[in-house]
Amino acid sequence: EQPSETEAFGSDVPRLVPARKLRVLVADDNHVNQLLVKMLLGKYGHMVDAVANGQEAVDAVQQITYDVVLMDIHMPEMDGLTATRQIRLMGRPLCHVPIVALTANAMLGQRDDYLAAGMDDHVSKPIKPAALFAAIANATREKPDLAGSSGAPEPVLHGHKASSADERANDESPEPDPMEAVAIFDPATLAEL
Repeated sequence: EQPSETEAFGSDVPRLVPARKLRVLVADDNHVNQLLVKMLLGKYGHMVDAVANGQEAVDAVQQITYDVVLMDIHMPEMDGLTATRQIRLMGRPLCHVPIVALTANAMLGQRDDYLAAGMDDHVSKPIKPAALFAAIANATREKPDLAGSSGAPEPVLHGHKASSADERANDESPEPDPMEAVAIFDPATLAEL
């Protein structure tokens, strides 16, 4: 028996889905990750293209107008940080495409490196659908589809209100303990996968 959408993706996912259908580029050298992202986003009508390295991502951004780029960090030929820096050096409007890091490296210092390279947000692997949609909504400034929802709160990532890179820089709240972000085993994630 197929699990319900709520069981498979989590109850927060439908309310986090951007109302507008997006054109998304996923840059990841792992074919399974590409398929997962295509399946998650395609389920809600978003169009997804996939490339296997940073150079292909740079080339794709020059050819097609994307609403958001989901960028792995470690890829052959050109890594995600280098690709992001190259995209940010392009002329307008290409240089302003929102870029979200997809990575297994999610310690606080590494997150700062991603933002410094020009990325707008990050989602840690294994990818959790609610975190992915929240990061996309935050990076694209798209309002989630709140149909059937009564005043849903803003997307929350890792216990923090989603905000722009500028707001993060001005945030004077104490830094959370980096080990709090590292879960040794999460039964809910296992069930979701």
